[in-house]
Amino acid sequence: MAVPLVLFTITATALPPAPGYSPEDVLIWPKPQQHSYTTTRYRVLANSFSFTLLSTKLEEKSEAILASGFERYRAICFPGLSVEPPNGDSALETVSGLFVTVVNASASLSLETSEKYTLTVSAGNATLTADTVFGALRGLETFSQLLQPDFTIRESTVNDWPRFPFRATMIDTSRHYLPVSLIQAHIDTMAYNKMNVLHWHITDSPSFPFVSTAFPDLSEKGAFSATHVYSPENVAGLVDYGLTRGVIILPEFDSPGHTFPSWGLGGPPDLLTACPSPSTDNTGPLRVDRDETYAFLQTLLDDVATVFPGELFHAGGDEVSFECWKSNKDVMAWMASHGMGSNLTMLNNYYAQRLLTIVSSTMNRSAMLWRPGMADLLDQALIPQGTVFDVYGPYPKEQGTSVPGSDYGKAATRTTAAGHRVVRSAGMYLDQLCDPDPDGRHKGTYWGFFQGWIYYNSSHDPLFGLDPTLGARPELVIGAKANMWGEHVDAANFMPRVWPRASVIAERVWSAVNVTNVTEAEPRLHEFRCRLVRRGIAAAPIGSFNFGEDGPYHKCYCRTELNFQYAPPAPPPPGLVLDGPTMSLIPPRREVAAAAVGSVLLFAGGMSTTGEVTDAVDLFDLARGGERTSLTLAAPRAFDGGQNVAVACRGKVFVAGGAYANGSKSDLVDVFDLATRKFEEPLTLSAGRSFLAVAALEKEGLVFFGGGELAEDEKHPENSADADVVDIWSVDKHAWLPTAKLTVGRKKLSATSLGDELVLFAGGFRSNMEGQGYRREVDIFNVTSGIWSSAVLAQGRMRLASAASGNCAVFAGGEVNTTNNDGSGIVDLYCDGQWSVTELSIRRYELASAALGKYLYFGGGNGGVRNFNPLAGSRVDVLDTTTLEWSHIDLPTPRDRLGAVSTLENGGLVCFSGGGVDGALIDCLHT
Repeated sequence: MAVPLVLFTITATALPPAPGYSPEDVLIWPKPQQHSYTTTRYRVLANSFSFTLLSTKLEEKSEAILASGFERYRAICFPGLSVEPPNGDSALETVSGLFVTVVNASASLSLETSEKYTLTVSAGNATLTADTVFGALRGLETFSQLLQPDFTIRESTVNDWPRFPFRATMIDTSRHYLPVSLIQAHIDTMAYNKMNVLHWHITDSPSFPFVSTAFPDLSEKGAFSATHVYSPENVAGLVDYGLTRGVIILPEFDSPGHTFPSWGLGGPPDLLTACPSPSTDNTGPLRVDRDETYAFLQTLLDDVATVFPGELFHAGGDEVSFECWKSNKDVMAWMASHGMGSNLTMLNNYYAQRLLTIVSSTMNRSAMLWRPGMADLLDQALIPQGTVFDVYGPYPKEQGTSVPGSDYGKAATRTTAAGHRVVRSAGMYLDQLCDPDPDGRHKGTYWGFFQGWIYYNSSHDPLFGLDPTLGARPELVIGAKANMWGEHVDAANFMPRVWPRASVIAERVWSAVNVTNVTEAEPRLHEFRCRLVRRGIAAAPIGSFNFGEDGPYHKCYCRTELNFQYAPPAPPPPGLVLDGPTMSLIPPRREVAAAAVGSVLLFAGGMSTTGEVTDAVDLFDLARGGERTSLTLAAPRAFDGGQNVAVACRGKVFVAGGAYANGSKSDLVDVFDLATRKFEEPLTLSAGRSFLAVAALEKEGLVFFGGGELAEDEKHPENSADADVVDIWSVDKHAWLPTAKLTVGRKKLSATSLGDELVLFAGGFRSNMEGQGYRREVDIFNVTSGIWSSAVLAQGRMRLASAASGNCAVFAGGEVNTTNNDGSGIVDLYCDGQWSVTELSIRRYELASAALGKYLYFGGGNGGVRNFNPLAGSRVDVLDTTTLEWSHIDLPTPRDRLGAVSTLENGGLVCFSGGGVDGALIDCLHT
């Protein structure tokens, strides 16, 4: 990458000063270590302002991190600028750019990484010098806070560095799920507060949302649902997101407690200890007596280490219940045979040693452990010196005084005296709202007292209570952590519960030890909270309206309030009504192949209500008032999931495969020609199969026939009857092209095309997989590059529906349980090259799909046994692919195994055909 790197601004709107607000105020959060300034102010040339990197020998990643930082802070400093904003004094000297120098070329981020920087603002240009790119990011944040709303900036020099290297928040995604986008917003807010570690308590008793490639059942069965998970791609994205903002992602997989029931739902047999009754703290510890447990942990944590790089792994270890182990006869027998007798402390220590060995050897990193916790009972000589203790209470359990933090001081003293590092969590639980204020009269935020100031008390300092006479080593206290446990927070209230209370903790661990004056800090924090709001962060106010001696002041409001947006539930698309032409299938039937070409709707084959397979083809010409014509297929056959086996391309409809009356598989492809209104000579697939999926690329004139269930004599050597072949027909060449292969052979999959160049085959079922038959694979073919790639669905399932419009391909519903035929509500969206997940209004499978304009329609289906819903067969969910908003309408008669077609004729129709008990109905939605 060439340097110097210069990024030029686009544009913003100047904000008028609020009453009583002076641009001379210098309100930086957290407060810098050293900050000197004069009364001289400069005018910042917003339109022509540039961020310039002067260093020429940085690693490519370092340059990329700084380039993205320049772009972010350009948007923060100069939001939406279109013209040069007016300045209060045009005679002021100007500042036209910020010149950045980074000394260390590396982009490595660890607790040892320097974040020191020096920022100087003087006439002409500002300069920023930092040891690393991460120090430069901290300096960019300070520069953004020095810049005033009227685009003036005070002559300043800032020399700054953190007091502690570990400045963290903790999030809990097991008790309530937090969306990836919210975690990103939280990481951004941490960076604004100059915090550098996100402790991610990702699993616990309630749910296991981490998607393990080694043990996919852990999340498939242990998460709240398939949408409440974090895929390896999600994790990798968040790790990189944090890196570009100087934030380390520190994962925690708490064990051996806090694992019941979520770990056991999808884990290997006997992973959790069976107890006569649930343990008193409901944590259900692991079976620590079994070698299989350690083999499982080694594989799982190796999986974790792959997606979470870093020097630390939080292994939890708190609140371990001995009662469950004590009540289990097998555990006690094992202990007796291994010389432990009934000493459960020895069992605890046995697990702690083996877990710490796995962390150091398999994960190649140091462990972080809760204190109090399982390591408290371990011989200190057996604890690796790199271990970090996350101290949240007394060690060992002992009675402390009534002074907050006294128990912490004893624990920190004993821990550092033993040579181990300490992070303070004690007294820093943001989920606890009822700490008394300093006057002892109120609790929480009652009477306007901002509860966050409690962290300014000396008893909450990370070094409080350390006793040098007992060997305490203050240099081993590396910081503190603001913890938000998830019992009462999710996406609806997480941000205002955390911020700006966590900002006070952020200042305590960044700024000098003597920065504890609430009167001085209050206007700074109020202004900083308003900056967060201006940046789109839902940070809570620090107080209500107040009157000072000189009248009202503005701590009660921000010049820019949060842009709160709410859209009421959307009605069906305008004009969507059930008033299409009257049509019906003859004979009535289900499992019909359906497609539209030109003005003609085609419904082919199927199974009659009496169980007979038919060759009937019904044509309805909308250009001729819905005139019906009867044709026949080359052979009678039925099509399970009919909308996936018929497709239009270049004025023709291709009806593929299917099952004959005797259950054998067809290799026929019937081809209907719109020009002649007749069927051509049928094509022949490379192998007979049913339950396949078909898609077409109109521009290229290519039709794809993928997967399916093979005939008995075509079975694979491993005795799987599932095809991995993709036959490709060229309409222009009237010839078969070389076949391709899916990553996994499967049947009852779904397919759709996206734009002019992509074909996607998704989901399905793989035989002989011992419970792993429901597939998540998505095979994607790019006709332009000729390259196949792959992705995964949020949930493995078959008999799902697919459709595409604009830049979005969508895979909806499906069957997810062999025994009960349960319907899924999951909808996977692939929009603009990115995957995301949403849900249908009703869970179901055997539904049909169609696309018309910007809308996708998913209609009918079967909820299954556990998800039975009488409305499932009637519901048509409608997705607007431009806004990704859902609406719905209901058909008059419920049915499953139906077909769906769409056409622009008659002003736009979407028709759902056959299926259900009647089998003759065709309901058309007129748009």
